[in-house]
Amino acid sequence: MTKPKAFYEGCLRVIGGHAHATDNVGDLACYLGARQLLDDHADVVLDELRRADFYILGGGTILRVCSNSTPSLGWRWPPTFVFGAGVELYGFPEHPPCAEFLLLLKRAVLLGVRGPLSKDFLDAYTSKARVIGDLALQLETAKPNSGRASNVVALNVGDTGGYLFGSEHELHKQAAALITALQASGYEVRTFAMWPSDFRMLERLPARSMEFTNDPHVLIDRLKDCAFVVGEKLHAAILALCAGTPFVSLAYRHKCLDFMASLDGTLSKWVVRTDDPDLAARVCGMIDSLAQQRPVIEASMADVRRDYVARQKAFVGEMMDLVRHRAGRR
Repeated sequence: MTKPKAFYEGCLRVIGGHAHATDNVGDLACYLGARQLLDDHADVVLDELRRADFYILGGGTILRVCSNSTPSLGWRWPPTFVFGAGVELYGFPEHPPCAEFLLLLKRAVLLGVRGPLSKDFLDAYTSKARVIGDLALQLETAKPNSGRASNVVALNVGDTGGYLFGSEHELHKQAAALITALQASGYEVRTFAMWPSDFRMLERLPARSMEFTNDPHVLIDRLKDCAFVVGEKLHAAILALCAGTPFVSLAYRHKCLDFMASLDGTLSKWVVRTDDPDLAARVCGMIDSLAQQRPVIEASMADVRRDYVARQKAFVGEMMDLVRHRAGRR
C-alpha cells in the first residue's frame, strides 16, 4: 500500500519536508516541536504540496483572520489538519474575516489551537476548535536546572515592527527602569534576543547581552542557569517554561495573552502588558513573589508542560489515524 503523503506548513515555509533557514528562535522552536511530533509517524510521508493528499498547518500564530492563512494552497484544498496554531487578529474587527480564513475553518478535519483565547474566537465560526498548547512545549534538554543557585534575571525585549500594546519607546524606558531596580535588589540582569533585530533595543539598555543563538535547545540550557526570565517575545516565556525557570511574560500582543491563559492558575497570573505604565514596578513585585513561591511554581511548570506534551501527542496520533483511514479509502 502506498504511504499517505502530507504537506506540512507552519510559521516556517516548508518545501518537501524541510524548513527554510531562520534566525527567529520562536519560529524554529515551533517547527522543531512539530517535526518531533510528526516524525513519530514515519509511515506518513511529508512531501511537496503538488504530491500531497493532505495538508497539515501547524505551529505559530498563523491563523490569520484578515489575510490568507494558507499561502501555499492556492486553488488546491486537500483535507486539512491544524495543530498548535494561534489566531492572528491583526486588522480585525475593522475588517471582516477573509474568504480564505473561513474556507480553512470549513475544510479543517481537526483544529487544535494554542490557547483558550484562540478557541474562544474560533467558537463563533466553528465547533471544531480545541486547546492543545504551543508546539514548542515539546522541546527539552538533559541539562539540570540550576536556577535556584543563580542571581541572574534573563530579560528579553526587542523589535516588534511597532506592532505591540503601547509603544517601543515607552517599553524601552520601562525596561531600563526594570533593569536598574533589579540590579539595586542584587540581581545581575542579562538580556537575550529572540531574533537579531532585538539587539536594536537591547544595545541601548544598561545590561550585558547573551551571545545570540538561533538554536532553541541552546537557549533553553542558558535559561536553566538563570533565577528568573522576563520575556516580551512569546517564545521567550515558552522556552523558560521548557527550562523549568520561573518567568514573567511581558505581553506585547494577543498571542502572549493566549499562551498565558492556557496555563493553570498558578502560572497564568505572571503577565504584564507592555502598555502598563507601572510595568517595571509590577515585574519587580512579581519577581519577589516568584522567589517566595518557587517550589510551587516549578512543580506547576512541570505539570503543565507534561499535560500539553501528552495532549499534543494524542492529538497528532488522532490526526494521523484519520490520515491513514482516509488514504486507505482512496
